[in-house]
Amino acid sequence: MTLNEASDNSSLIAAHDEENLKVKTTRTLKGGIWNTLCLPFNVTKETMEAVLGANQDVQLRTYTGFADNVMTFSEVTGDDVIAAGTPFLLKLNTTVTNPTFNSVTVSNSTAAQTVTRGDVSFIGTYSKKELATDGTELFITTSGGLAIPTATGNVMNGMRAYIKVPESMKFTPNGVRLAIDNETTSIQSVMTTSQPDAVYNLSGQRLQQPRKGLNIVRENRKLIFIR
Repeated sequence: MTLNEASDNSSLIAAHDEENLKVKTTRTLKGGIWNTLCLPFNVTKETMEAVLGANQDVQLRTYTGFADNVMTFSEVTGDDVIAAGTPFLLKLNTTVTNPTFNSVTVSNSTAAQTVTRGDVSFIGTYSKKELATDGTELFITTSGGLAIPTATGNVMNGMRAYIKVPESMKFTPNGVRLAIDNETTSIQSVMTTSQPDAVYNLSGQRLQQPRKGLNIVRENRKLIFIR
């Protein structure tokens, strides 16, 4: 069975519900950063180590709390099970392409999960997902930032997870931050993922690129805040 990050995997998962299979995932897990991951079968740290290789320092984290604009992610160790559908963070040493899981039980009864702590959710998806561009749905960038999808870049591939915040937290100067192992990361406030066609300051002067503070974006007629 092959799960393709660029496809709708729902029918395939349903067709193999409760079957014990070898599952190939066609996606790339990048080394040295926190990847989001969501899979339709249970995994443990031991499972991930076996799949990703003995040379990898596999680190797993799940979303466990939210307070003072900080999302807390805690370590998964030993025999702790990340249940099918639960979104999580994964870091490894080097990039791995198309990891294959041997002998896992696919679960269609457990949909990709939404883990909510406080007012902020971490939402998994097995298939491609079109994210909102209004600032309420964010994803973690490879550089460690939280990004608002642009109108032309708002489709996230499958087997990943994104963050959903309430209307009251859109474009806030302090933004949402992540804390891993009780240490707040350098993840910044929300920002656009790419340079818009035209950006202006509050005086109406066109800028070559967005600057710190409030910017007016012509392509979607919105204010964005850059920290």
